[in-house]
Amino acid sequence: MQKLLLILPLSFLLTISPASAIHISDLNLDSLWSIWHDKTQADTNRLNAIQELVDIMQHSDPDSVLSLGQLLYDLAEEKDLAKYMANGLNTQAIYFVLKHDLPKAIKLATKSLQISEELGYKQGMAQSNNILGLAYVFQGEFDKADDYCSRSLKIAEELGHKLAIAMAINSKGQISLQQGDLSGAMDNFSRLLQISEDLMNSEKNMIRKFAYENVNAKGILNIGTISMYQGDYLNSLDHFLRSLKIFEAAGNKPTAALARQNIGAIYMLQENYPQAIVYLIPSLEFFQENDDKHKALHVLINLGVMKTEQGDYSGAMDYYDRGLKLAEEINDIQNTAYVLGSMGILYQLMGNYSQGHTYIARGLTIFETIGDKLGLSNSLIAKAQVYQKQGKCSLAITNASKGLQLAQEAGAALESRDAAKALYDAHKAMGHHQQTLES
Repeated sequence: MQKLLLILPLSFLLTISPASAIHISDLNLDSLWSIWHDKTQADTNRLNAIQELVDIMQHSDPDSVLSLGQLLYDLAEEKDLAKYMANGLNTQAIYFVLKHDLPKAIKLATKSLQISEELGYKQGMAQSNNILGLAYVFQGEFDKADDYCSRSLKIAEELGHKLAIAMAINSKGQISLQQGDLSGAMDNFSRLLQISEDLMNSEKNMIRKFAYENVNAKGILNIGTISMYQGDYLNSLDHFLRSLKIFEAAGNKPTAALARQNIGAIYMLQENYPQAIVYLIPSLEFFQENDDKHKALHVLINLGVMKTEQGDYSGAMDYYDRGLKLAEEINDIQNTAYVLGSMGILYQLMGNYSQGHTYIARGLTIFETIGDKLGLSNSLIAKAQVYQKQGKCSLAITNASKGLQLAQEAGAALESRDAAKALYDAHKAMGHHQQTLES
């Protein structure tokens, strides 16, 4: 199967004051709302109640985070409580990162960071830097992202704040993953998992325990993503199913839909297309109904891959056209490149080699610009396949060799397999029997 960005890793952001529970129905949210509405309460008590609601609701109803952040900011501004103003801005920034409205997220997090720096409020600084880091990850600006995430991690470690450390480590794992450094991503996600398990197991407060359990679930999901890239589908599926159970208990429909899309992708890789559809179509419908264009884009790509594998080229092109339009609309540079590469592969299969080269080259240029090794590997493999079909076997060997080297450096089993196959086919076509055996 041709490799695409089939799996959605989860970039999550928690407020620095931890919150949460085990099952959403076990939490007494009414008591927090009662504190908020009780104007005889101290202002800080009311603000803390909203902060705890934010920490809970981003796991069960992420769409409510924006309004809660606005409540937090408005009261803090009215009472001239600058620290809570910074928290309110960060909360709103979290919402816009989740919605992939990155300019708004960057604007709000930058404003929050300025307030926190003026106050010397290090927890706020750690969170703002982490939010900015993830925003730049999604924009494909990995160097800038790493700079902000490293600042966040340094501050969190100075504070000894385990949850803030976990958030920064997750973000650095996302950077490694997006750049194709699977080993680095696994190291970071494994460390995240250990920290979240320690927090979860030692916590008695139900609200904080709920948050830690959901952080842990998202770490489990991200480990599943790495396992998929390494070709360990059964382990990946196990991780996704485990995380799905926790998200469903939390009432977190958006993240549960994300996990289901990943499960569908695994069934695709196993060529169990009927089961893949069972998971992919409901996920696509959910993301479209909730205007989550970034995640809908991933499902469209996956459906295009599946149609390609089934030989339904017209259906595949329809999904890719929709995906390309959406990727360009939301300025998702990395996935624009993946869609272009997918379309190039499809044109090659349809015998239009000129268009195949054009689309693959456009995607490859983007991958080179943002430093995505896995994307580069895929593009080079695709180029090799087109050249081999055209009888240009020397060029096929050159591109397949480069693609294989990048895949092996990243520890990516799928890309290594596909590159080795392309190299084998090209050598065989040229009658290089010894090289064919070595491939």
